[in-house]
Amino acid sequence: GLFFGRIDYQDLKHRLDTRAAEFVWRPSESLGPRAQVFTGLTGEYGGNYGPPTGFCWDAVHCNDEPVQDDPNIFDMNVQSRVDQAVEFAKWQANLTRGAHIMFTMGSDYNYEDAEQWYQNIDRIIHYLNTDGRVNAFYSTPAFYVKEKSKEAVTWPLKTDDFFPYADGPYQFWSGFFTSYPALKRYVRELSGGLQAAKQATAFTSSKSASDPDAGLLPLMKALGLVQHHDAITGTSKQHVASDYAKRLAAGAAAAREHTAVAVARLAGASGDLSFCPLANVSVCGPMGPGNGGEVTVVVWNGLAQEREEILEVPLGFATGVKVTDLFTNKEVPSSTVPALPSITNYGASAGGYAHTALFRAKLPAVGYASFRIEAG
Repeated sequence: GLFFGRIDYQDLKHRLDTRAAEFVWRPSESLGPRAQVFTGLTGEYGGNYGPPTGFCWDAVHCNDEPVQDDPNIFDMNVQSRVDQAVEFAKWQANLTRGAHIMFTMGSDYNYEDAEQWYQNIDRIIHYLNTDGRVNAFYSTPAFYVKEKSKEAVTWPLKTDDFFPYADGPYQFWSGFFTSYPALKRYVRELSGGLQAAKQATAFTSSKSASDPDAGLLPLMKALGLVQHHDAITGTSKQHVASDYAKRLAAGAAAAREHTAVAVARLAGASGDLSFCPLANVSVCGPMGPGNGGEVTVVVWNGLAQEREEILEVPLGFATGVKVTDLFTNKEVPSSTVPALPSITNYGASAGGYAHTALFRAKLPAVGYASFRIEAG
């Protein structure tokens, strides 16, 4: 089963008018019924999610009238609360088909005071069943779908998608796949980098290490945060997106330092390793003038299979190079070409090098290869 709340306001109105708030979604023309899923709207079928209106008992974010059943207090309201719940159940049942409906109790940041929630849910279930007009009980979406599938109901069929989505006239929710493309790329790039860093750490950490992933934690936290549905989607405001990028950059810096130590240990490197995060604008400190005319490049493959890639390395210490595979001690064919213009986002010079060295690297599965690049 699949349940969600947000749906185009025109689609929503049509579904409520035709008792189609629950339906079968068959999105693949080629797979047909094999890929279909029972689908329903959540909440009170209002284009969102949450409990029925008037039945939210969260001490912080909502504070609807509780179910008061203490006879020693003069505001007992059991019957009125039961009547409201029954009427709401009947109303919701008329917007779908079959004998069962689902009340989704809770919403964003709810259950900070779970005791208050469950006290009231326990009471309303008890008194609804005592009243007898409806049968109420705790359940799960999985059990709900199972019971709905037993009913002899012909469900409406949907075969297309749910885009575009507008929650009102001229109020389209768009840009999920296109807005803030640089942030999306940054997240994708750093996610792969984090996976590689975790692999290298796993190969090199000693069992006695108290927390071998400590250096990766800032990046883990930043990447976890940016998975929020108003972050990676690109629906946040600019200053919020900038804050996400700042946190990612800080996490990436810590992860690079951690990973450099792990990979150097794994590769048996005698000196410090460093990353070149600005290689896309032909900036890479170790490849600049004054490095002695020779650099070792370590390349990590995080995939579980061998691969070959064309590597582009900014070149500032020579106009031509010789590349040697340090595993086979054989020369690797290479080319030196003029670098693309090295500019910032604003058109100013980024100070990149004039040339780029290109060569084909053969990489083992979940492992590394080392290459020596020297002037030649």
